[in-house]
Amino acid sequence: MRRSTLVLLVLLAALGLLYWYLQRPGNVIKQALATSTATAPPVLPNLVKPDQGPVSQIAVQDADGKTVVLRQAGGIWLVTAGEEAPANQEFAESVAQSVLALRVVTRLENSSDLAGMGLTPPAYTVSLVLADGSPYTFKVGAPTATQSGYYVQAGDGSLVVIDKYALDTLATLVIEPPFLQTTTPSPAPATETPIPTVLPETTPEPGVTPTTKP
Repeated sequence: MRRSTLVLLVLLAALGLLYWYLQRPGNVIKQALATSTATAPPVLPNLVKPDQGPVSQIAVQDADGKTVVLRQAGGIWLVTAGEEAPANQEFAESVAQSVLALRVVTRLENSSDLAGMGLTPPAYTVSLVLADGSPYTFKVGAPTATQSGYYVQAGDGSLVVIDKYALDTLATLVIEPPFLQTTTPSPAPATETPIPTVLPETTPEPGVTPTTKP
């Protein structure tokens, strides 16, 4: 018998024994697979569904009432913070993308301690205009005990914990509005006024009568 044929027969026998073992009740492999499936954490949705984007306006208001607005007009991002001016386009687009990536870490069921979560009043109120023109507003409260997320009251009133990194990006809008930085031209160097040269007076030699111009 060839060696390859012998190896194939051994493999078939091993597969047959494995199949027979898996059919027996209470086998370890089946229990392990069932346990891993049962304990797998549920996949939570994003706060704003990606198919609701892109967003065309983002307004962030802090607890003191200071508001910064990013909005698209004519294909460019504008920022309003007391005055309206072009925004840093790369940063504005990054913020718009981060809104669609706000990941729900935990859903809080039957919790009414809004004050303990820093939601009365909230640290920030974020108002969006979605792709279909509909508004969406959510409130951001205090960071969690582990500092990995923020308590958030979603647009439907539900309470969730959102990943901290993405929300920190929104907070920077109020702290430092992303105006487009323009280069200020340097002033032209001052020109020096030439100083007139004064010729020294000459003393006539003895016996020579100085001539004068008519």
